[in-house]
Amino acid sequence: MRMPSDQQWGLRQEDGNWTGTVGTLQRQGADFSMLLNWSYERRRVIDFTRIYAAEPLVIVSPKPRPLPRYLALVAPFSGEVWLALVVVMVWVGLVYWVLAWVREGIPCGEVRGTHTTHLGLTSAIFHTIALLLAEPSFKMPSALTTQMVVGWWCMFGLLMTATYKSSLIAYLSVPGRGLPVDSFEDLVQGGGGGGGGTGWTWGLEPTYGAEWEWFKSSSSPLLQSIFQGIEVLETEAHLTRVLSGRHALLTWLYYIRTIIASRYTDTRGYTPLHTSRTQYYVSTGYGWGFRKGAPFLRRVDKVVQRLLETGLVNHWLTQLIEESARDARMNNNIDNKAEEGSQGGTKETEDDSDDDGGGGDESSVVVLSLDHLQGALYILLLGCLVGLVALAGELSLYRRQSIT
Repeated sequence: MRMPSDQQWGLRQEDGNWTGTVGTLQRQGADFSMLLNWSYERRRVIDFTRIYAAEPLVIVSPKPRPLPRYLALVAPFSGEVWLALVVVMVWVGLVYWVLAWVREGIPCGEVRGTHTTHLGLTSAIFHTIALLLAEPSFKMPSALTTQMVVGWWCMFGLLMTATYKSSLIAYLSVPGRGLPVDSFEDLVQGGGGGGGGTGWTWGLEPTYGAEWEWFKSSSSPLLQSIFQGIEVLETEAHLTRVLSGRHALLTWLYYIRTIIASRYTDTRGYTPLHTSRTQYYVSTGYGWGFRKGAPFLRRVDKVVQRLLETGLVNHWLTQLIEESARDARMNNNIDNKAEEGSQGGTKETEDDSDDDGGGGDESSVVVLSLDHLQGALYILLLGCLVGLVALAGELSLYRRQSIT
């Protein structure tokens, strides 16, 4: 078993020759190779066994950071819901005002048939807002038409406020996160709430395989924009930049899953890396590569077919990923314990004793602090500032009227 001299899978050159493993088979420098992506261009210079597995290309990016605490008050609803809520409040206030005007006004606390006070449009809108907040500032109208509007609006407000309050408690205790980068569109255009767009970088490993050829030969403007921004670095260098933020690694799913599980996942199963849900199949799948005219290709094909029919290929792939990740985590834990032991190792014992006396279940209770409620304080401060501005405007208007 030997590696290609240039450490590449294989790229087609301008003269028609290939580099890497594909080039070695093309030049009859080896009889066969393991694990090569099928492609039409490669099939013209070498032979393949039948496909036994397919591995998609994925995007590895940092997990979105928690949203700022001051956004907790608006986080329970999306922007579309808030916009729809404002439009509905104005519309219901307008309907309420029109019906009150048609029915000769709303008798504010008086018996119908006596003197009535007509309701203004601004007052009608504020009344609908007060009903939505379950704080009505007026007595219910006596006209049946306006009673119907108020009744159904109260039902709507009950459902909306109950939904908002239940979600708000969760967002105050555990802040939400932005949307992750899950596609090339998110990466280039900034479609994901967790990032994308200006300031983001991405890259590939220096293997120059089927993924490089896929980007290079694609006619899609999106893939070409991705290709123009590719940075070629080693896997560890890419993942270091990913952990720093605003960088993404384009790589193979099973390969990176093993690395993340073994090196970037703690004992509780948490990893700061996000693997995109969108998967890109850049080739038809994996097979073994053979030089042209190899006499044992058909026999190997039969063995691969039997392994596929018995389900051993999928079983071995799953077992390989799980065992390699588990072994790597065990080795990391052994190394960490040895390092702690060489430095004294007393801190962990002290921490354990503190945890045992701390009460266990009570540590999971989240006590709301000023940091959690900063959104409410900001709204209060904003309201005071708006009130001061309104007061300054009223004083200025009063002085002008006094002068005239």
